[in-house]
Formats: sequence, C-alpha cells, structure tokens
Amino acid sequence: MKIVIIGTSPITEQHIKSIKKLNGEIALISSTKKNSKLLPYLAKKYKIKNKFYNWKHAINFASKLKNMAFLISGRLSHNRRILNKCVKLNRKIFIEKPVFLKSKTFNSFLNSHKNIFVGYNRIKFNNINYLKKELKKEKQLTCIVKLPEISKKNIFTNSCHIISIIKFLFGKFYIYKIINNQTNQQVILQNKNKLNIFIFINYRNSDNFTIEIFSKKRRFLLSPIEKLKIFKSIKKKEW
Repeated sequence: MKIVIIGTSPITEQHIKSIKKLNGEIALISSTKKNSKLLPYLAKKYKIKNKFYNWKHAINFASKLKNMAFLISGRLSHNRRILNKCVKLNRKIFIEKPVFLKSKTFNSFLNSHKNIFVGYNRIKFNNINYLKKELKKEKQLTCIVKLPEISKKNIFTNSCHIISIIKFLFGKFYIYKIINNQTNQQVILQNKNKLNIFIFINYRNSDNFTIEIFSKKRRFLLSPIEKLKIFKSIKKKEW
C-alpha cells in the first residue's frame, strides 16, 4: 500500500520510521504551510521522491494513485478542510489526535465517515486491555490521575491520550467539578455508575503521567502508561 502523508508536525518523522520499519511505501509527503522547514528535511532524509508545499495539490496527485491510504499529521486548524477533501476519494485515513478541539465536531464528523482512524493508540496496548478485564471483577473503585503539562494547550494535544484511556476503562463521563489554582487544576469526573475520577493537572511539573485505581483489596498503577503494576497487600504483579 502507498502512504500519502499530509502534514509535517514533530510527530510525522515517527510515523515515517514506523512505515519504513514495516516496509511500507511513502508515495508523497506534503506540508500544510508554504514555509515548512521540516518538509525538505524529511523528504531528503527518507528519500521521498514527491513533496508538496500545497496540500491541495498533493491530494490531487494522490487521487490518481491506486492502493493508497492517507496519513494526516498537520495543524488542527487545517484538519476539517483536509478531511473534507480526502474523504471524497473513499480511501483509508489515519489522522493524528485530537483531530478537532470540540467534541461535538469530532463526533459528528467521524460518525459519518467510517474510513477515518484516529491515533489514540494507547487503548490498544496489551496492559490497558488486561486492566479493563481486571476492573470488571472489581466494585467500589476510585481513580486518581496525574497530568503534568507545560501549558493548558497541551491538555488537548497531549493529555487527550490519557482521557482516551479513562473513557476506554470506565465509559462516558461528565465533569462534576473544577478547582482552579495558580499552578494547577483539579477536575472531578463521574461516569454513569457514579465512579469518581480525580484528575490533578500540574503545569511544568517533573512528574510522570499516572493513572492509579483503588479497589477494596487491590491497587492498579499505570506509570508510565506503557507499564501496569497490580498491588495486592504487599505483593506486586507487573504487566
């Protein structure tokens, strides 16, 4: 399959490495801004023959390719226009999160286009799926989440991975209460079962992302997110 890359954000190179590792073919790469410095760098380093500074021209070129899929990794402000043009070609589309900042826009657009896949890949991790199975055996849970971030903006573009995991583990939730301080925010979420999820957002903190869940007899710890530890009394199991 030929991969058409639209967007040259900092994460784009990681996607290119993954494609190369899987022996995939990159048909072209395009930036979403005319003065992109990453575009010529990535095209030269990874020997991508076709490069475009205009994403509309890139999609027109891609429309003539067979067995092709899109990888979109550009600016949030451009996503709606890019997706509107890409979906007309009826090809598979992988797009970096969070796609849109407004959840209503996200849901309405993605529910009507089934070929779009969003990069919330953490919920596919084996340890996360194992944790979900274990939590089904438990009652009276409490969840504490730590989100160290540089700024509020990063909550939408970075911490959304953690929010995705929480939704995967506990289902839909709503904001029950927000407490604002100068250097942090405290948010209390609740799901339909009245489970409380306490989120502590600390700006410019050196701590790691953490999800900690307490039941009557066990404690589940994700920190870092790729690693699960289960504590029962003084015994510990790692996954």
